Amino acid sequence: AARADEARRAVKEAGLDSYVDIRCENALTTSLDDATVVYLYLVPRGLRLVAPRLLGRRRRVVSYMAPIPGLRWTDRRTCSPGHQPGAAWPLYAYDITEETRLSEPPAS
Repeated sequence: AARADEARRAVKEAGLDSYVDIRCENALTTSLDDATVVYLYLVPRGLRLVAPRLLGRRRRVVSYMAPIPGLRWTDRRTCSPGHQPGAAWPLYAYDITEETRLSEPPAS
């Protein structure tokens, strides 16, 4: 929740608060219907469970630390958090379209 508050402040300072809604919610139960961008920080099992919920509409998805099983990422980069300047943690970006399908069935 603290990181979400930090992100909300940054969005407001950038003058984008009328365009961006930062939420810190359960990805398995929250509505993703209106989401155009989704950021996920989940263990691989959680990513596998949420993957089907990301399909069906155009959106950009970013996953931190682990790729989403069954989806092909379009970009992979690393980031170094301020509190760990020598670290290089992976970020995976996905461009989901209405036609995107999982390449393997999600395991429960």
